[in-house]
Amino acid sequence: MRERIPFTDGSAIIIYSEHFFDTLDYPEEVQHFLRECLRVLQPSGIFRVGVCDTRWPLLDYVGVGEGRWLQACENKEFYRPEWCKTPLDHVNYHFRDDTKRHHSYDFETMENALAEAGFVEINQCQFDPALDSKSRELGTLYVNARKPSAVL
Repeated sequence: MRERIPFTDGSAIIIYSEHFFDTLDYPEEVQHFLRECLRVLQPSGIFRVGVCDTRWPLLDYVGVGEGRWLQACENKEFYRPEWCKTPLDHVNYHFRDDTKRHHSYDFETMENALAEAGFVEINQCQFDPALDSKSRELGTLYVNARKPSAVL
């Protein structure tokens, strides 16, 4: 996905990415990938992305969130290695886990990247069991963006 997507222009109705996007280097690889998605999508096509929601752990860490993220970490609702004992251990693991995450996202950061690439109607979405992996529901930021319609 760091190279040309092997599909013709305008050949896709939807492109779906779950927990891959944040492994791309920001901004070069991200913008290349998004431009390729725009090229492959038909006018008004949808790009749906799911990434680790970084706003949630940071709010919990500084004590202004609901505490649900830290509770989920402590209850092992997320995989955590044994060395994760303190809240900061959990935050560190969030940023440096085994997925080799290169960039972190909240909705504002994702919206900016998508808008810079040319997407419109960028919206944060709820988990969709028809598309999204149930095992990834907790802690994932889901966003839909639309390729602009053809200009008349």
